[in-house]
Amino acid sequence: MDNNLDGLLSLLRRIKTCPNKYIRNKSLNELHAMIGGYLYRQYELDGDLEKLNYFNGFQQYVQDKYEVSSAQSWSRIIEFFSVSNDDAFDDFYALLDEYIEKTDYVMDNEDVN
Repeated sequence: MDNNLDGLLSLLRRIKTCPNKYIRNKSLNELHAMIGGYLYRQYELDGDLEKLNYFNGFQQYVQDKYEVSSAQSWSRIIEFFSVSNDDAFDDFYALLDEYIEKTDYVMDNEDVN
């Protein structure tokens, strides 16, 4: 089993380019639910917490970015500070890119952008 984040990040890149192929609507809530399901299933398969911990770090990054200390999820925080559902979806990807750069995570296959 793959012990790194490449599979998840590659999937997220594919969803970004064609959201309706993977989730019902271009919705950050639906994307958040899909990510949660993916992470849970991967943990069941391999017991590796790396992916889950990475998104826990993303949660903290979003809270710090928006100076929010509440227990709201990263998706709720992004939605609150976005002007529309479409913008929230796009803002997620901008924040994810910033977070990836901040954590210096390099995908093995960079051609998924």
